[in-house]
Amino acid sequence: MKFTNKKNIINIHYNYNNNNNNNNYNFLKKLEINTLIFIIDKFWKYHIQEMDDLKNLVQNSIYEQKDPLIIYKIKSFNLLKELIKKINKESIHFIFNTSIIKKNII
Repeated sequence: MKFTNKKNIINIHYNYNNNNNNNNYNFLKKLEINTLIFIIDKFWKYHIQEMDDLKNLVQNSIYEQKDPLIIYKIKSFNLLKELIKKINKESIHFIFNTSIIKKNII
Protein backbone atom coordinates (compact mmCIF):
# COMPACT_ATOMS: atom_id res chain seq x y z
CA MET A 1 0.00 0.00 0.00
CA LYS A 2 1.32 3.46 -0.87
CA PHE A 3 0.84 6.64 1.14
CA THR A 4 1.59 10.20 0.10
CA ASN A 5 1.43 13.74 1.40
CA LYS A 6 1.74 15.13 -2.15
CA LYS A 7 5.52 15.52 -1.73
CA ASN A 8 6.71 12.08 -0.66
CA ILE A 9 5.53 8.53 -1.18
CA ILE A 10 5.98 5.73 1.35
CA ASN A 11 5.35 2.04 0.63
CA ILE A 12 4.08 -0.09 3.48
CA HIS A 13 3.80 -3.85 3.26
CA TYR A 14 1.13 -5.11 5.60
CA ASN A 15 -0.86 -8.34 5.80
CA TYR A 16 -4.57 -7.50 6.06
CA ASN A 17 -5.64 -11.11 6.35
CA ASN A 18 -4.57 -11.20 9.95
CA ASN A 19 -7.64 -11.87 12.16
CA ASN A 20 -6.32 -9.86 15.06
CA ASN A 21 -8.54 -7.40 16.96
CA ASN A 22 -5.71 -4.87 17.02
CA ASN A 23 -5.37 -4.89 13.26
CA ASN A 24 -5.97 -1.14 12.83
CA TYR A 25 -3.68 -0.28 15.71
CA ASN A 26 -0.89 -2.43 14.30
CA PHE A 27 -1.33 -0.88 10.89
CA LEU A 28 -1.08 2.66 12.30
CA LYS A 29 2.03 1.71 14.26
CA LYS A 30 3.55 0.35 11.07
CA LEU A 31 2.68 3.61 9.28
CA GLU A 32 4.31 5.67 12.05
CA ILE A 33 7.47 3.57 12.10
CA ASN A 34 7.91 3.60 8.33
CA THR A 35 7.24 7.33 8.20
CA LEU A 36 9.83 8.04 10.85
CA ILE A 37 12.43 5.85 9.18
CA PHE A 38 11.82 7.51 5.83
CA ILE A 39 12.01 11.05 7.24
CA ILE A 40 15.04 10.40 9.43
CA ASP A 41 16.85 8.93 6.45
CA LYS A 42 15.91 11.91 4.30
CA PHE A 43 17.09 14.55 6.77
CA TRP A 44 20.11 12.60 7.98
CA LYS A 45 21.72 12.88 4.54
CA TYR A 46 21.47 16.65 4.67
CA HIS A 47 22.72 16.70 8.23
CA ILE A 48 25.88 14.81 7.27
CA GLN A 49 26.55 17.33 4.51
CA GLU A 50 26.05 20.21 6.93
CA MET A 51 28.47 18.62 9.39
CA ASP A 52 31.10 18.32 6.67
CA ASP A 53 30.61 21.96 5.77
CA LEU A 54 30.87 22.88 9.42
CA LYS A 55 34.14 21.02 9.73
CA ASN A 56 35.60 23.06 6.87
CA LEU A 57 34.22 26.27 8.31
CA VAL A 58 35.65 25.64 11.77
CA GLN A 59 39.13 25.14 10.36
CA ASN A 60 39.09 28.80 9.39
CA SER A 61 38.43 29.86 12.98
CA ILE A 62 42.11 29.33 13.79
CA TYR A 63 42.82 32.57 11.97
CA GLU A 64 40.38 34.33 14.29
CA GLN A 65 42.30 33.00 17.30
CA LYS A 66 39.34 30.98 18.54
CA ASP A 67 39.36 27.39 19.69
CA PRO A 68 38.02 25.31 16.75
CA LEU A 69 36.87 22.48 18.99
CA ILE A 70 34.61 24.70 21.08
CA ILE A 71 33.12 26.34 18.01
CA TYR A 72 32.55 22.94 16.43
CA LYS A 73 30.80 21.60 19.54
CA ILE A 74 28.48 24.60 19.82
CA LYS A 75 27.54 24.75 16.16
CA SER A 76 27.15 20.99 15.79
CA PHE A 77 24.81 20.90 18.78
CA ASN A 78 22.74 23.65 17.18
CA LEU A 79 22.61 21.67 13.95
CA LEU A 80 21.46 18.61 15.87
CA LYS A 81 18.66 20.57 17.52
CA GLU A 82 17.57 21.83 14.10
CA LEU A 83 17.61 18.28 12.75
CA ILE A 84 15.37 17.05 15.57
CA LYS A 85 12.92 19.92 14.99
CA LYS A 86 12.78 19.19 11.27
CA ILE A 87 12.21 15.47 11.83
CA ASN A 88 9.43 16.09 14.35
CA LYS A 89 7.71 18.67 12.17
CA GLU A 90 7.92 16.69 8.96
CA SER A 91 6.85 13.38 10.50
CA ILE A 92 3.80 14.89 12.18
CA HIS A 93 2.92 16.75 9.00
CA PHE A 94 3.21 13.58 6.93
CA ILE A 95 1.16 11.41 9.29
CA PHE A 96 -1.68 13.93 9.60
CA ASN A 97 -1.77 14.87 5.92
CA THR A 98 -1.27 11.47 4.39
CA SER A 99 -3.59 9.85 1.91
CA ILE A 100 -3.74 6.42 0.32
CA ILE A 101 -2.78 6.10 -3.32
CA LYS A 102 -5.43 3.95 -4.96
CA LYS A 103 -4.54 1.58 -7.73
CA ASN A 104 -6.42 1.97 -10.99
CA ILE A 105 -8.40 -1.20 -11.58
CA ILE A 106 -9.25 -1.86 -15.20
